[in-house]
Amino acid sequence: MIKGIYVFHANGLPLFNVNIDDEEQILDEIVFAGVSSAIDIFLKELGHQNLYSITTTEGTLIYTSAQDLIFVVHALTVEKEQFGKFLIKQIELEFFKAFNDTLLTSDKSYVDRLLYEPFKEKAMEIYEKLFSLYTTNPIFFEYFPNNIQLGTLLELLEQEKNLLEGFPDDTIKLIRTLYENYDDSMKEPVLLSVGKYFGNELIRRRTKHKIASNVSDVMKLINELSVARYDPEKEQIILKLCPVCRGKKSTKPICHFFSGFIQGCFDNPKLTVNEINCQAKGDKNCVFQIERKHF
Repeated sequence: MIKGIYVFHANGLPLFNVNIDDEEQILDEIVFAGVSSAIDIFLKELGHQNLYSITTTEGTLIYTSAQDLIFVVHALTVEKEQFGKFLIKQIELEFFKAFNDTLLTSDKSYVDRLLYEPFKEKAMEIYEKLFSLYTTNPIFFEYFPNNIQLGTLLELLEQEKNLLEGFPDDTIKLIRTLYENYDDSMKEPVLLSVGKYFGNELIRRRTKHKIASNVSDVMKLINELSVARYDPEKEQIILKLCPVCRGKKSTKPICHFFSGFIQGCFDNPKLTVNEINCQAKGDKNCVFQIERKHF
């Protein structure tokens, strides 16, 4: 369960807070103390755009910082930490969208909290939508980065049925649509995550195993999407026809979906997949190198 959401200036002044369960808010002192003690660490050592958590007797405080602001979610149980991390990143993204101009011009030594009151409704909306997604499909959160905006998460979830049941034709159409509809900064994380998620789900459905038992399991699926072969000596999967980058030009490999798809099929932390050649770059084939990590 999530108790509350908080936003602070890095100097410790509170901008905004919302109590999720509508009960009397009794943990302000704890949150303020936790934020105050963490400010120097955030600014001097941890940097920005990362997520951290501090566990107390009252639950877990999940932090992220950006542009002199610290965002905090108070989760009552450690089990909700993963959900809390997604929630706080969504709050951060939407908060800056709503108040970036105000923050740039505001006096850092004074906070008019009434300016931020309207965001309570938005924060509750984000929480409710994300919690619904978490309760109906928690595995979704294992594959997708938390900096994808909530709207994108919901859009991807709505497409799940087509991606799985309409495989391979609908999959190809949707992947090309995703590529066209996200900017360059989001193309790779979105498509890589989609590939991992649906590669793993398709293997579960087709083989009744949690992971691919061998390369042939993966190649059967890939050959439904493309014309491909496997080079066992080099441990490379080679696509002669690529539905993702067909007709596109790029200076770097762009078939992130297939990289993720192969990784999702194997679901093995000792294996990584990198596209080393891409037809969009002018290469003859799209080539995916399977690399083994040694621990």
